[in-house]
Amino acid sequence: MEKKYCSYGHSIAVIHRHIAAFINSELKSEGLTYGYAVFLIAISRNSGCSQKDLCNQLMIDKTTTAKNIKKLESMGYIWREKDKDDHRFYHLYVTGKGEEVCVRVQKVLAQTTEILKQDMTAEQQGEAEKLLKTMESNICKQVCGEYHHE
Repeated sequence: MEKKYCSYGHSIAVIHRHIAAFINSELKSEGLTYGYAVFLIAISRNSGCSQKDLCNQLMIDKTTTAKNIKKLESMGYIWREKDKDDHRFYHLYVTGKGEEVCVRVQKVLAQTTEILKQDMTAEQQGEAEKLLKTMESNICKQVCGEYHHE
């Protein structure tokens, strides 16, 4: 019997789309989407970072980053502060309201991980994590020339 070809990229893309849909539905009451949540968590983890830092870390273009930052700021989840030496440069911070929402986002992300691990033994979970990290490293090396882990 011929072995059926499995496209890892396709499977990962399907998982990603379903995760985004789940997170969108869970965070709807906070006015957040998956995309906004990604930026909010990144800013929370890297307080004082710049838009350029976010572009590099998340591998997202400047325009999309600027739009997401503007939206999060208008929602009261983040605030910007001009750099004291270069007034064209802003540092980004999460507000108190944003920190509260980050707690909810973290819970939803943890819930997502639990859903993905359903029906897997502890050994399978460990092997899946190891394989995913290897795949992540491989593609990062190919695209970036080195491995960048968030």
